[in-house]
Amino acid sequence: MQVPSNRQVPPTKAILDEAWVFLLCFPIPARSMLTVFSYDSSLGIDIGTFGARAWLVRNRDGEDFAVENQEENVSPGGTHYAADFSAFVTLRAPRFLQVPAKYLFYALVHKSDDLLKHHPQARFIREHVLKDGNTRQLLKGSIRGILRKMQRQAQHLCKTKRMRIIRIGLTIPVQWTLEFETTYQDIVKSVFVDVDESNIFFLTESEARCPAASEEICR
Repeated sequence: MQVPSNRQVPPTKAILDEAWVFLLCFPIPARSMLTVFSYDSSLGIDIGTFGARAWLVRNRDGEDFAVENQEENVSPGGTHYAADFSAFVTLRAPRFLQVPAKYLFYALVHKSDDLLKHHPQARFIREHVLKDGNTRQLLKGSIRGILRKMQRQAQHLCKTKRMRIIRIGLTIPVQWTLEFETTYQDIVKSVFVDVDESNIFFLTESEARCPAASEEICR
């Protein structure tokens, strides 16, 4: 007959045993609890005429981190600044044509010719490119392609810095109207599905260059 042992289990070991049982029996809820230990952060995205950049701002202290492009070389010389992403997309018009992604918005948003006269490339896209097999969905898909590259690199950086993206700030030209913002917001939301639509906001390109921009992004 086995003699009962009076040896007590150390409290720390008992807690660990219970934790392992919880992890094994309820893996999904337990894994989601780990996000509690991630720092909230905001992602800034700037898609310019010749290049695109992204940076993360940790909300608790305002420290910012450049999102490096580790997937491709974006300059003709085969080298690139670490923070640069390509801002060009290839369309059929009817031959293959590389254009800045920013100008695709002028084809997606129906605005007056007064606005387009200052952007001949945008006018060309609307008048010719859309008539040569490039549907609105194809144009949106081209913009999503740039954003997905940024998302992958941003998520990799989040893992190394124990952060999670809860807000996104987008730079836009000062002349863009609400229609441009709505179109851009919808495209961004389709890529960053975990960010609430109400947490996607806009800064004009001049506002984004001022020191207060980082404060606005992480607010």
